[in-house]
Amino acid sequence: MKDNNEPLEIERKFLIRYPELNLLEQLCTKKLVMEQIYLVSEKGISRRIRKQEWGGRTEYLYNEKVRISDMTRIEREAEISEEKYKGLLSRKVPGSNVIRKVRYCIPS
Repeated sequence: MKDNNEPLEIERKFLIRYPELNLLEQLCTKKLVMEQIYLVSEKGISRRIRKQEWGGRTEYLYNEKVRISDMTRIEREAEISEEKYKGLLSRKVPGSNVIRKVRYCIPS
């Protein structure tokens, strides 16, 4: 059951034309380089860990999403220690790959 203080995520996906990376580099105020790993979970729950780096800083996050409907989930996320992150690596979904991505933060 949902706690009224828990944030809901409404999943929306868009297919866009691949952006010009030089322009993104010029416009962004923060560039996050991420590694994301999905963990073994039970039905209706998705768990992942993420390592993200920017500006010489490294942050480790644990994320859990509980399915409410096809488009809506309860999302919980917390910063974790590097040690906890390394400990959770053993719970990686067998056969899955580490997802590497870059997020460009651009002011609106």
